[in-house]
Amino acid sequence: LLLHLKRVTASQQVFLKAIQLSPKSHLGYFYLGKTYEEDGKSREAKKQYREAISKNTNFESAYQALSKLLEADGEASKAIELYENYLMVANFPDKKFKQELVRLLISQKEFDRALGKLEEMLEENPGELNIQVRRALIFAEKKEPERGIEELW
Repeated sequence: LLLHLKRVTASQQVFLKAIQLSPKSHLGYFYLGKTYEEDGKSREAKKQYREAISKNTNFESAYQALSKLLEADGEASKAIELYENYLMVANFPDKKFKQELVRLLISQKEFDRALGKLEEMLEENPGELNIQVRRALIFAEKKEPERGIEELW
């Protein structure tokens, strides 16, 4: 509530106390990271998100928050690595998480890796038109329009 009221310093104090009381809980570190992010302290926020991940390797929200900060700070390759690490440990990763990884790969012109991830997604959801269209567009970007057309047929 304090964070939503823009009382960042008070929020930080609350979460620091929560971490003292329950140092093994990932949530205190995550929300402390949120307060630092709100306060424009990217480096500190990333540190807290990493700590939250170390406490709970399946904590998707921390991976997402950290990845967004990494990308915003021009560290897209680290964000990609983080997404890939999460997908290796996650029990049931959200489909949107995979789509975000593909978006990042495309933004970095890593078309072959993006195609590979989309192929995996297509194996999980055969015939999904959105994935096929995305693959076709990547082939067009790679200057292979015929392969793109084949994707849609």
